Amino acid sequence: MGGLRVQVIIVVALLLVVPLLVMLYDLRAASRSDDVLVRDLEARLTQVATGLAAEIEARWDGEPEDLPGVFRDVAAPLAAGNPGTRLGLYVVDTGQLFVEGFLHEYRELTPEEQEVRERRILTEAAAGIASVLAGGQPLTRVGQTWDDHFLEALVPVRAGTRTVAVAWAEQRLHPVFAERARTRLVLRYAALGTLTVGLLFTMWAVLNFAGQVRRIKEGLGALERDLQHTLPEMPGEMGQIAAAINKMAAGLAEKERQIEQFRRSENLVALGRLVTEIAHELRNPVSIIQAVVQVMGSELGHMAGVGQYVQKVEDQVARHQKMVEELLEFGRPGGSGVDLLDLNDLVRATVASVEPLLTRRGLGHSFLPAAEPLPVEGNGAKLQQVLVNLIMNAVQAMGAGGTLTLRCFRLGDRACVAVEDTGEGIAPEEMARLFVPFQTRKPAGGGLGLAISEQIVKIHGGTIDVASEYGRGTTVRVCLPLSRREVRRDVDPGDR
Repeated sequence: MGGLRVQVIIVVALLLVVPLLVMLYDLRAASRSDDVLVRDLEARLTQVATGLAAEIEARWDGEPEDLPGVFRDVAAPLAAGNPGTRLGLYVVDTGQLFVEGFLHEYRELTPEEQEVRERRILTEAAAGIASVLAGGQPLTRVGQTWDDHFLEALVPVRAGTRTVAVAWAEQRLHPVFAERARTRLVLRYAALGTLTVGLLFTMWAVLNFAGQVRRIKEGLGALERDLQHTLPEMPGEMGQIAAAINKMAAGLAEKERQIEQFRRSENLVALGRLVTEIAHELRNPVSIIQAVVQVMGSELGHMAGVGQYVQKVEDQVARHQKMVEELLEFGRPGGSGVDLLDLNDLVRATVASVEPLLTRRGLGHSFLPAAEPLPVEGNGAKLQQVLVNLIMNAVQAMGAGGTLTLRCFRLGDRACVAVEDTGEGIAPEEMARLFVPFQTRKPAGGGLGLAISEQIVKIHGGTIDVASEYGRGTTVRVCLPLSRREVRRDVDPGDR
């Protein structure tokens, strides 16, 4: 289908130009030809019919029963002198019809055939007779049978002021007239058909145009909610508009992606800087406390009870130092910002880095990658830090035996990794406090591992959730948004 302009031109041509040309031909060319064919014949038939009526009026004595005889006496020689001319008389009072002559050369008719013929002729002339009786004036008209056309001139026969009969003369028109009449009829039907097709085409074009506008409107509404949505392909100018909108939406989506990527990088840098500053501020007073405790232990350790208190202080200082190290680890620069990663490769590299620890602890482990690439955008070092923390939590939960399983899979538009252990599980009352800072179930834990991991995952636009059955094991699932870009295979995510 062409453009909207072409559609409009076609509709206008179908609706106006073609029917207009047909009507012009019908009104001008055909009408002129008919006039040439009919004009001379009309004058002659009018003269014959007028003479017939005048002669009947002159010979008739006023007696109704004599009228048919007068007509035959007058019409017979006229019909004989004008071959192909049919003369008729309709008597008003009796409704009888009398005919002399034939339109075609014909044999003599039986009385029954003549009666049938007269009824047919009366039916054909009924409209003209009614017009003459109603108006009282002569009339010339074109009549039509099932296979022919004829011209008839009708004249009233008067007795004083009263019309007592209608006399007429009629003759078959030339076959060219009938052919032209049929041609005009065909042309009229063709014009009507063309007009109908044009109207249907117009309705289709309007509905098609309205449907395309509706699809674009609905597509724009969907684009307001999701820039990844695309408008359907359409033909013509509307298709070009839809393609331009899709291209613009793709550009906006790419800009939003870049802005989001930059925002995540900035958030990671800002959070890392803040955590590093806090860790340094905490380290100094803890170092002083540790030095004082060591002096107390060396100088006052011989006093009863002092050694016990010193040990408690040193235990808490060690715990504090561990938290500071966790904070410093989070704040250390890792990689060059946000990169395109394959989650399968990232998890595989992380498992390889902790495999010696798992072997030394006697823990079984397995990695089940997804069957397809799982491209995500993020900081490889920070995401690896999250995975290492989850693996270490699982190792500590399992103790000396158990199995660690890491599974990668796709969930809708997200890439997920599940860390499953067969450890002791988590009690229901502790589930609500898992991600609260400084809340820990481990005697030597700092309570920041899961809180920092959750923050890293959130900065990457993802989610982290935990499912556990106390006494049977725990599953931690991390899901990140899938990227629409393709992952480069020449970069080891473990080195990022």
